[in-house]
Amino acid sequence: MIKRFFKYLMDRKNRNELFKKEFLKRTGVDLNEIDVNEGGGNS
Repeated sequence: MIKRFFKYLMDRKNRNELFKKEFLKRTGVDLNEIDVNEGGGNS
């Protein structure tokens, strides 16, 4: 059960990295460079 959970997390991580690369190619925006907390917010 734990092995399946780790496999799920690794697959999700790999899909996320692939999405970021494709998004960078299509739009020119690097999602790794975006600061989520920039500009204030609730914190």
